[in-house]
Amino acid sequence: MNHFEETRSLIIAYLKMRQENGQEPPYLNEMAEDLGLSLGTVVNHLSRLEGEGGVVKRASRRRPYVLAPESPVPGLSRAPSLSERQARILVAVEVMTREGGKAPSVREIAGAVGLASPASAQHHIGRLVEKGYLTRSATRGWRCLVLTPLGTQAIAERESPTNAETREP
Repeated sequence: MNHFEETRSLIIAYLKMRQENGQEPPYLNEMAEDLGLSLGTVVNHLSRLEGEGGVVKRASRRRPYVLAPESPVPGLSRAPSLSERQARILVAVEVMTREGGKAPSVREIAGAVGLASPASAQHHIGRLVEKGYLTRSATRGWRCLVLTPLGTQAIAERESPTNAETREP
């Protein structure tokens, strides 16, 4: 194992340990100090892991990175389950983005899935972001929702022929 792989494994193990212990995600400088690495090294590795799907960048600027729910990195946890409403929201985001060419607003999502208020939709969207199914793009303003690879996979599994037979109409 080379130095790059050792550092990467160290960061993943650190994040996994904090998650398993029920601790909040670390501040970047806290992680660097605990691991004896420079802040730049930690940020570089986390950016690469994010690109590979090993970590998810949250909306929080102070504690931005958590392990991805389902990761190509061996030994990490499986994807968290989705409620029926959360699954419908994922499908709505995918369909409205594909058909409209831009991400839907929270109000449009609420209307599409039959929620009474945008606040309800916002709550479910927040849970989907935390679980790693959606991300918020900082460059898209109000229409900032983007499906992650995990979200796309969840929609594909939901629409697969084996699941379609068991799912109620």
